[in-house]
Amino acid sequence: MSDIYVIGTLSRFDEILKTALHYLNLGYSVAIVRPQPDKTKEELIMECFKNIDECTTMIVAVPHEDGTLGDGTQYEIAYAKKIGKLVDIWKGDRSECLN
Repeated sequence: MSDIYVIGTLSRFDEILKTALHYLNLGYSVAIVRPQPDKTKEELIMECFKNIDECTTMIVAVPHEDGTLGDGTQYEIAYAKKIGKLVDIWKGDRSECLN
């Protein structure tokens, strides 16, 4: 279980790590989406939804460099909102609330 769960496209994994470090430095516990090539797509999706379920403070989504969100990230955000989680979009050095 974590305070913050960072999601986003794995092509921006460096930015996901930067985002996680930002929140760790603020004193939050942080979980992140990460490459797991040994798992099936279904296992990865189930793990992501479990992490969203267990997150206690907010979900932070890291967008593509052009500011858009990929389909998978949008599904994860929709699920998080449906179950009442706070969702923010990472803006490089801060986040912006979507709720």
